[in-house]
Amino acid sequence: MMNGIFKNPEIRSIVLKLLILQFLFMALILALISYEYITIYRIVGHKNIALVGKILSSHPELEDEIISIVTKKATYEEVEKGQAILDKYGYSQDISLLAQPDIKDLYLKTAQKVGLLNLLFLIPLLLLVKGEYSLIYSKIRKVSGAAERVIDNDFSIVLPEKNEGEFALLNHQFNQMANQ
Repeated sequence: MMNGIFKNPEIRSIVLKLLILQFLFMALILALISYEYITIYRIVGHKNIALVGKILSSHPELEDEIISIVTKKATYEEVEKGQAILDKYGYSQDISLLAQPDIKDLYLKTAQKVGLLNLLFLIPLLLLVKGEYSLIYSKIRKVSGAAERVIDNDFSIVLPEKNEGEFALLNHQFNQMANQ
């Protein structure tokens, strides 16, 4: 079944173009995600740097403890202690993304970028569909025009049969009919 579908040059053409378009869209989305992860990494890094600077300027004796949390993975107990302190100020891990200024800005900018990328994907997709349908409709108009000529008793019309696929078969059958 699939093999028969791909015998049509129209189907092969649109599938190939859609695959290329999808690959480009995927590459752009992956590039955007990579860029946004780098931005998140920088935001977290700046917060860690500011926090370390603030604490160690007042308590230099805590340097080894603080630096190990920033440079290594925090233990479950360290996270629990920190969360207990931050709970007093209404800050929890369940806090909305939009309640954190740095993350809110990044989230909104990322949403705009994704929307723009979708629009940029939609425009070539629509142009591709329009172009492919125009090609198909032009072939239909040729057969229709040839049929009108046969109706007017002009049997000299010959439609091209050079390609494989449904239109080539239709043209061949039309030519056979017109030659009788």
